Amino acid sequence: MEANLALEYIITHVFCPLRLPGADDHTYANDQELIAAVVDAANEYSRVVADTGQSEWPAIARMLENLAATVQSARLDINRVISQLEKMQSGDVLSFFIRAQNASVVFQKEKDVTVYAAFELSPQAGPVIMTRGKLLCSYPGPAIEIPNAVFSDTVFRSELANFLVCMNEDMLDASTGSLMLDPTALERRDTADPRHITELLTGILRGVGRPATTVVRVTKRIGDDVVVSGGSPLPWRRSSLWLLVRVAIQTTLEPSPQGHDSYKGFVIFFLARLAEEAIRADLPNDLLYFMSTKISRRLRKLGPLAPCWLTEATLDTCSRIRGVLDDRWEQIQASERASPPHVFSTLNFTRDVKLSLLYSPCQDACHKDISIHEFIAFGHLRSGGSLQWLNILRELRDRSLSFRCTEVHLLLAQVIAQVGPLTGTELRWHKELRHETFGHAIVNELESFVADVEANWLEGVTMNTISLLLSRILASNPDQAVSEKAIELLRAVRTKSFSWVRELSDKLTRTPGDDELRGALAGPKPSTTSEEPGGSGRPS
Repeated sequence: MEANLALEYIITHVFCPLRLPGADDHTYANDQELIAAVVDAANEYSRVVADTGQSEWPAIARMLENLAATVQSARLDINRVISQLEKMQSGDVLSFFIRAQNASVVFQKEKDVTVYAAFELSPQAGPVIMTRGKLLCSYPGPAIEIPNAVFSDTVFRSELANFLVCMNEDMLDASTGSLMLDPTALERRDTADPRHITELLTGILRGVGRPATTVVRVTKRIGDDVVVSGGSPLPWRRSSLWLLVRVAIQTTLEPSPQGHDSYKGFVIFFLARLAEEAIRADLPNDLLYFMSTKISRRLRKLGPLAPCWLTEATLDTCSRIRGVLDDRWEQIQASERASPPHVFSTLNFTRDVKLSLLYSPCQDACHKDISIHEFIAFGHLRSGGSLQWLNILRELRDRSLSFRCTEVHLLLAQVIAQVGPLTGTELRWHKELRHETFGHAIVNELESFVADVEANWLEGVTMNTISLLLSRILASNPDQAVSEKAIELLRAVRTKSFSWVRELSDKLTRTPGDDELRGALAGPKPSTTSEEPGGSGRPS
């Protein structure tokens, strides 16, 4: 059971599937499992490509093994850090996870110099939430060439290691730079500013070196999310360690002729290994399908540049997933033919999700400004008239769709307004609304949704959608208890929405020149990011 939980954690942060946790799921044990899986994959990949001229992989495998040794606990072991710095040979790479500063540092030893580079790991919540699609970030950030005569000095390495160890633990006030005696005073729902690494440490090292001119920077589209539900103190964020691993590998490989393709190939190789483990662990249908889709999409993008052995192995894995899903679908169909109508209170949306929804060939049409998660959820909402209300209930629970978007509101409006076929006088597409258990289930989800968004006036469209759904539920003449609860919630929605109008009207009256506020009222727009050489990788 614990092995499955660790595997699900790795898959969640590597694949970023439709269903994300509603709270922070990070533990140091999970970090260890993640980096151990990457190390195993890198060692195997290094052996497979040994005869293809990709000579960088043994050094990358050593880098990952050293990284794994330093993330065994929350603290960095200063003796281990000094030892790793001391043992570096020409061509070696070291990377360190500086947790408290939300940063990573990478050292690459060359013939005459050792190149230091730093970058931010987890982006701040604001850009992640407001950007439609993925963030565009450049890596690494600032880079300094340190003469090996300096880097080899015992005192220098000791002081450098001590600085990294302290910065890994010390929570610093972003405005003053002083040590925070009460770290809980910090707004814990956002990430730390990495400037004590990307600016302070960089400035110190510049005093003994010079800005690096040979560093190859890569631009990555970063898929992240900020998911929080209920009273959770910390939101779910995608693993910083996984981003560190990807950036460290890609920036190490990029200067070589096959570097870019080799990195892409390794990612596909790693994803396929995880998919094989997911099959053995009997993970849910929707998760297996999503993994297969993501792997196939990556393989198609790499195209003929993917080596034959990788293409064959990956397609074999995807075929096995398809076989598992087909078998399960046959079992579900057989079970449904022999079973009474659904009892909504016992419906398992994770395992018993209708597999017919999963076979969609249209993912190539996914717009670049939305995630593949939202694209699939949007397309599946109306997959089958009799399933529409079940899909709405699932999306209210999963929050895969951006309910603040007008397009989602219009899609839901179409779903609830279209009559569909009749069976006598019954609306077949809307018969779920007559079931008491379904009525309670959907009203409870809407109530939870209101609690999550009522503090954010940018969720006006979401509140409009909730109001629309409640009105449609009431129009179906539901059970009295459902009706009373829906009316009470509808009153709460309208009261909160009106308070938003008054609050914003007052703000606009007091600050008539606030263009930022007026822009926010106009709704979120696609964001762009830029990065100058030597930046921190933070979206601007």
